[in-house]
Order: sequence, then structure tokens, then C-alpha cells
Amino acid sequence: MIKLYSVNHCYSSRRAKEWMIYHNIPFHEVNVAQDELSTSEILYILSLTENGIDDILLERSDTYKKYRQLFEESSLRAIILFIKKHRTVIRTPLIVDKNKLLVGFTEGKASMFLPRIHKNISLQLNAQNLYEM
Repeated sequence: MIKLYSVNHCYSSRRAKEWMIYHNIPFHEVNVAQDELSTSEILYILSLTENGIDDILLERSDTYKKYRQLFEESSLRAIILFIKKHRTVIRTPLIVDKNKLLVGFTEGKASMFLPRIHKNISLQLNAQNLYEM
């Protein structure tokens, strides 16, 4: 099942949630500000990134700015412990599936989470629109 890691006050998180509801995509929402993250969750998310921890850190956050040096000098274990304590240092929304990760939200990129039937219908509609031009 898809997991949506979000924060209530994040516009992109709300858009991602609305998009998944609109497309009838089942998901489990994890509120990063309220719900604890397990070490295995964080490691799994990191396993799906291209650039490791840098892909999921919210560099604009005051917490990140204050502890920036920690991320450059610490072990992965120490960084994970820090993230577990300061969960809002991760970017939201994070949309996670078995083997896919989307950091942030755009409809075009989120389409990777649509079931194949939705993708086929969308391709057919696009082809039909091109043909009618």
C-alpha cells in the first residue's frame, strides 16, 4: 500500500492527498509532525532515493540550518536518530510505494502511482485528442 508522509500545514501535502483521493488510490497517511517514524521506515525511504539523505531533507527548515554540520559529519545511524527526534526536518510530501518514491508533489510525476488501467485510459485520451487536432 502507498504511504503518504505529510504535514497538515503543507500545501503540497494537501494537494497530494486530494489527488490520491480523486484517483481512488488507497493510501495510508503518516503525519510527520505527529506520528513517530521507525528506523526501518526511514531506511526504506532512503533505499529508494537517488542521492541518499540529501533527497529527503528540508534544507529550508530552521532545524536543518541549525544542525547542518551534523548531516555532513555524522554516521547514518546518528542521522536517523536525529530524524526520528526532529521529524519535520524531512521534506513533505513523501509518497512511497513498494519500489517508488516521490519527494514533493506534481501531478505529472505522481502519475507513476496510478494503476495501469488509469495510465492506459489517459494515453488513449491523449492520443484521441492529438488525432482530433
